[in-house]
Order: sequence, then structure tokens, then C-alpha cells
Amino acid sequence: MRWITLVWITHLLLHYCVVESSSSSSSSGSTIHVAMTACYDQRLEEALTSIRSTITTAAQSERLFFHIVHNETDGNDAVFQQVLTGWAKQQTFRFALYHAQLPHDYVDKFAPCACQRLFLHNVLPASVDRVIYLDSDTLLLDDIGHLHREFVASSRLAAMGAEHEPKARMGHYRDTARHPYYDQNGVHGLNSGVFLLDLDRVRQMNNDWNEQLDSLRMEYEDRLVFYDQDLLNVYFHQHPEELHLLDSCRWNFRPDHCYFISHCPDHPDRKISLLHGNRGVFHKPEGDKWSVMALLLVYQAFRVPVTGISQATPDLGTCVRAFTILSQATKSWLTTVRPGEVTNNCQSNALPSIVATLHANCKRIQDARVETRPEL
Repeated sequence: MRWITLVWITHLLLHYCVVESSSSSSSSGSTIHVAMTACYDQRLEEALTSIRSTITTAAQSERLFFHIVHNETDGNDAVFQQVLTGWAKQQTFRFALYHAQLPHDYVDKFAPCACQRLFLHNVLPASVDRVIYLDSDTLLLDDIGHLHREFVASSRLAAMGAEHEPKARMGHYRDTARHPYYDQNGVHGLNSGVFLLDLDRVRQMNNDWNEQLDSLRMEYEDRLVFYDQDLLNVYFHQHPEELHLLDSCRWNFRPDHCYFISHCPDHPDRKISLLHGNRGVFHKPEGDKWSVMALLLVYQAFRVPVTGISQATPDLGTCVRAFTILSQATKSWLTTVRPGEVTNNCQSNALPSIVATLHANCKRIQDARVETRPEL
């Protein structure tokens, strides 16, 4: 294994740190840029866990570059540096740290740094042409390269999944929103937890993207509940042709897909490639009204505890351990499901798909490493 070199770059007010393999520049294929905000300590564990899952489940040939935006005063620079530099000694990827840079009117709206996803073109280097923005409470169970290539093939400005599927009995946008929202293809609203954006096209708009968002913000300020997500909904209501609609049942599966009824297709080959633990479900104890045990089990399998970081490397063993933990927990948990409970029918349906996706991906990773193992 080639050793990793640490490259420090200071650019104006931007704290920019890159770790990369000495062989990465000669790798085939384009770089997949993944951005994430992790402001303040409560997002640190989630962000590291999400990154761990992404590295663990990515194909060995993928070139990953993580761009992590955090608050200048949260003191997390050293933790990210230590953990990611250590991981990079075993896996080929690069990362950069940035301090949040938001216009005054967008600071701490809805959640700390949440609006940064709207202004990634102002933070990331001009060399970053496209980006996959992920909320810190997301977990990859499949190769993120599939998502990247789907977006590139679409040739659209952006890609997001539905907030509410056509089968949803109720939903914020359809029932209570007081502003326009994306309502194409039978869905009601967009969820911005997984947000892909063509940064080159945004930059080519000069300042028009910023000005349009600011105009919408001023027009609907008192009606925005989820703020940055709501602004994106208004924008793509006006410009639906610029959006590629992702299959959220595959690329943004959330507890919302489990409430009252299963909102996703039920077939044996169904894939759940990305979990989004919104509503804090990765941290809700069993018995809490928002607890979704199926998703909590997955988070615990990948979790990077801040007190045990050194044991949390992203590798094939991680994938196998996660699959083993889930398989064992699933067998015991499914025997206790009570059909009358609101979410259990959906969870019982979703968890086998989650386990099957993870199992197939572990096997793919294992087979690829056997094929590329050098002869002794």
C-alpha cells in the first residue's frame, strides 16, 4: 500500500486541507466530490459516520473527495484532521475543511449552516465541477458512484428526491405549505438532504443564482419553515426543467417513507442505497414516538463514536461487521414486531431490503479486492 501525503493549503480566509494518495492523480474516471456541513459538536459524530459509510461502500476504483464545512469556532478541525488523515493511510480519498461562509440573512436558518448547500459555489474551489451534498445524518449502503453517474447522465442543473411520494397520506407541502413547491411527476415537494448540483453551470450564471434565491427569500420570508429546502422548492417550482428527480426510495430513504403505510414499491429486487435519518431517528431511543428501530440499527452498525475513533476505520471489515450486526438484529427484532404499530409494517418491509443491499455491496467489494490482489 502506498503511503499518503499530507498537503496544507491556506487560501484567504478559507482553511483548506487536502489528504491524497500519491497514485490518485493517475486513477481512471472522474473525481466524485461529496460536500457536507458539520457545524458544532452535535454533528461531528454523524458526519464521520456518514463519511465512513461512503468510503466503506464505494467501489475501489472511485476517486472520492470530501468537502466538509464547519463553524470556525467549533474547534472540530483537529478531530477531522486526525480521523480522516488516519483513515486515508488505508483508503484512497481526499478531503478538505472549510469554514462556513454564509450571507448574513442565511446564518443559522432552520439548522446551523443548513443554508450553506445553497452557496457551495462560493466556498468550493473552481476545480469542483459537480458536487453531491449530503446531510450529515445520511448513510451510504451502496456505491455512491451510481448516484454520481445518474446525475451526470441527466445533464440537469440539480437533482433531488421527493419529500412526499404520491402514496403519502399527508405531507407538509401538500397540506400546509404557504409557498409554491415542486409538484411534478405526482410528488409533493423536494427533500434537500441529498442535493446534487452542477457548480459549473451555477458559476456560469454569474450572480444570477444568488440573486434569484435572495429575491425568493425576501418574497416568502415569513412563510418558510424548512428555509433552504423551501427556497429550493420554490426555485424548482419555477424551473422544473432544470431538475432531475431522484428515486428517493432508493437514494433518500427516510422515516417518512414508513409512516402509516409503506410509500415505496414492494418487490424482491428493491434497493435502498442511501438512508437519511432525519427527525433525529438515528438517536431516538426505542419507545420514542419518532423512533424507527430499523434505521437506528443501521446507524449503530456504522457509528463512529468520538471516544473510539481509532477502531472505526472504513474497510471491508466494516462492511462485513455492519452486515453481520444487522442480520442478527433483524432476526430477533422482526419477531417482536406488532402489526398494529404505525411504522412497523413498513420497517419490516424495508429492513430486509437494507440488509440485502448491504450484503450485495460487501460481496462486490470483497470480490473486487480478490481480483486486484497482487500475485505473491
